[in-house]
Amino acid sequence: MSVHRIPIYDLEADYTYFEDEIDAVVKLCLQKGRFIGGDAVKKFESSLSAYLGAKQIISCGNGTDALQLALMSLNLPKGSKILVPAFTYIATIEVIKLLGFEPVYADVDERTFNISLSTIEDVYTEDVKAIVVVHLFGQLIADIDEIAKFCDQKQIALIEDNAQSLGAEKKLNRNSICTTSFFPTKNLGCYGDGGAVYTNDEVKADMIRMMANHGQSKKYYHDIIGINSRLDALQAGILNVKLPGIDQLIQKKKNISYIYDECFKNIPFLTIP
Repeated sequence: MSVHRIPIYDLEADYTYFEDEIDAVVKLCLQKGRFIGGDAVKKFESSLSAYLGAKQIISCGNGTDALQLALMSLNLPKGSKILVPAFTYIATIEVIKLLGFEPVYADVDERTFNISLSTIEDVYTEDVKAIVVVHLFGQLIADIDEIAKFCDQKQIALIEDNAQSLGAEKKLNRNSICTTSFFPTKNLGCYGDGGAVYTNDEVKADMIRMMANHGQSKKYYHDIIGINSRLDALQAGILNVKLPGIDQLIQKKKNISYIYDECFKNIPFLTIP
């Protein structure tokens, strides 16, 4: 699989590149008639776990649902304050408000547009119950490990929204809940909606897995309130085809970014992170 041939954001070219493999997995799914769950979903969750170095993967319907499931799993009372970046996509705030929580906005670094420990400390109060950080534009937040330590010290939850930066980190060693999206233009994109929650916390993962499937521990046994958010087998099959090439795609994006850096480096009022 050559780096220069992998398309970026041209979804028609993307399909053409993977056409034979995609057609094969879609046909197999249609022939089996298993559209929810099944081998394709299990294989994808296992492969993504190995790729990310995260022990628990819970696939779901989309990246917004992944954020909602992560927040639901905290079991916080209505009105709880959740600290978030002031610069982020609406989904981050949307799920906080939907669940009856209150966002507290922390500023972002003007070079990276990402949150930092110092901007968190500027607005943090003792009634903040969780922090949602967002790894924007393919960037892992520089001091994320320090932010994780801060959360541990304050005994509050840390949620990492990794929708734009899947692959920026390969070994999850923090006590956090991470979310991601498989929207078609993401680093790893399916041909529809898809998302996942991942963590090393087995107890929390079991709770999220139940919540994503109507709160069921087994069929028709509903132990908790949940939602209906499952990655379908068609999309899982497509993601199984595309996952092996994700690092090459990321490298291609990096190579393009270096070209932009080179072109912009002599513009006096621009600072290249």
